[in-house]
Amino acid sequence: MKKLAWVVILFSWMSCDTTSDFGVPEANYFVKYYGRDGKQYGIDFVLNSDGSIVMVGNSISSRPGDTYQIYVVKVDARGVIQWERFLGLPDKNDYVRDIELHPDGRLVIVGETEIATGNRDVYLKTLNQQGSELDSTRVSLTNLSGQDTDEEVRSVSIVSGGFMVAGATTRLESAVPGSNDFRDAMHLRFDNSLNWISELTGTWSDITGSLNGDDVASKVIEVVPNNVYFVFGHSNNDFIGDNITDYQAWIFQLNSVGVPSSINLTFGDDQKDEKIRSVSVSPDQSGPGYILAGTSTQGISSETYLVKISKANDLSLVTKLAEEEINSIGTIPTPIPVNFFESDKVSIAGRANETFLMVNDDYSGSTPRIALTFLTRDFTDNNQPPLLFDGAGDDFGAQVAEQPDGKILVFGTMTLGGLGRQQKMALLRLNSDGKLTE
Repeated sequence: MKKLAWVVILFSWMSCDTTSDFGVPEANYFVKYYGRDGKQYGIDFVLNSDGSIVMVGNSISSRPGDTYQIYVVKVDARGVIQWERFLGLPDKNDYVRDIELHPDGRLVIVGETEIATGNRDVYLKTLNQQGSELDSTRVSLTNLSGQDTDEEVRSVSIVSGGFMVAGATTRLESAVPGSNDFRDAMHLRFDNSLNWISELTGTWSDITGSLNGDDVASKVIEVVPNNVYFVFGHSNNDFIGDNITDYQAWIFQLNSVGVPSSINLTFGDDQKDEKIRSVSVSPDQSGPGYILAGTSTQGISSETYLVKISKANDLSLVTKLAEEEINSIGTIPTPIPVNFFESDKVSIAGRANETFLMVNDDYSGSTPRIALTFLTRDFTDNNQPPLLFDGAGDDFGAQVAEQPDGKILVFGTMTLGGLGRQQKMALLRLNSDGKLTE
């Protein structure tokens, strides 16, 4: 296990509520902040083919009584704002969880609307590249007694004819849940116009759950168009009958109408809790497959956790290619404020040189920091220590990507200094070594 090192202090004396940057050539590297008065938490971004970037986050003003809104901002390749939008109901808290870029150019945004305490609805919206709304929907689930349930969204996926939203719900399949049956995995399907294709119509099953487990779906990937889907997440159900109920990485398969197969793949140490936060398709040059990224926790200590599995058209043919705990995160605070951002998120991005980038939060210091790690192709431990990016307070990583020119984009949340410290969405453009220099 490597010790965390190399802290980069990012102008902790700065205090501003609008876009800011270093006075350096923006074509090469920069650090910029986005938002308005109040707090803006960075969640995710997508890259367009022209080099522009669309970022999403959760925003709340400093005015008493205001609610959270979804903040969407598009910038050019140098980080200059092209447009920005605030989405959501004026009297409800709205949170974004994911943004995806459709092949036709649409921006697909998913999150939740908090209707009441313990009652969040799924919120799905599409925008064009000019920021204009195209379609929008909110979906509320109910339990077997007809009561509203709580939906926690993790991601949206683009599939044939529409979209799939993954997450977890307190609507349970079992009429008599076990003592450990808190949530079931949610995999909602929508058509291209965001119409919900639900089990109410008899054409798609909305949830999958074990009889006595806390089950979460982090991502759905379409494997065979309109026929086979893999669902990635984590569960503490005892699938293999060893009487051990820790959380483990969990994969199951859906058929053409959303019904799961009897095959459940699990990975992890039975003495630790493994929770999957993101899933990506491995670049072909690094070997086809899927990469699951998350955390592995034992007691109060956590590490980043990665699993790479092979690519197949049937889950029974899938094999584990690599499994690694990369570096110590430290003690993740409890409770984690999941309504604002995922403070234990781990994201992976492939590079043109067949290696990988990983961004996550580091809790080993006095305040959380953004950690950027360079990984080998097989995720072994012979990577260099993470680069740590530190502002004036709590800072959190969200997403990472490599641009075509080899520059690295790191996105997240950073705290600006001065009176009344405020957190802003932060975009860092670094050189190929992860530095703010030529």
